[in-house]
Amino acid sequence: MAAERDGDAAVDAEVESLGPALDFLRLFWSLDHALQTSSKRVERAQGATGPQQLVLRIMSLRPNVSVGEIADLLHLHPSTLSGILQRLESAGMVARKADPGDARRSLLNLSPKGKKLVSGKSNSAEGAVKKVLAKMPGHVEAARELLAALTSELEAIGE
Repeated sequence: MAAERDGDAAVDAEVESLGPALDFLRLFWSLDHALQTSSKRVERAQGATGPQQLVLRIMSLRPNVSVGEIADLLHLHPSTLSGILQRLESAGMVARKADPGDARRSLLNLSPKGKKLVSGKSNSAEGAVKKVLAKMPGHVEAARELLAALTSELEAIGE
């Protein structure tokens, strides 16, 4: 019988195994729930969701980045990114300017408000990931390979 869970992301030892694939998926759903919960908490505290903060961090590391470049880094279609960018622009965190080399393209930079948010101390998903990666350096490459292979397999389902 499954033990009651109170939001703790740890897998309870009393939970009966559903087999390797479903146990793995259960962990992903737990991770997804933790990311969503963290994102809402960070948004209330700092004014930007987890995905928005990820985009802001990318912009802080890559000044004058295009929408297409961010989309490529995140493995997203640019139209998927447009809502995030519109909300960040509306919140005054992102400045958009025309690319002098290609008028069809926009370049994105952090506004002073965006820079302030990115430079501040936060309890973001990025911080949690950094802590875990530091604790388990020998597992990082294997996890990266596993996640990339799983992503490819899931993307192939729709083809």
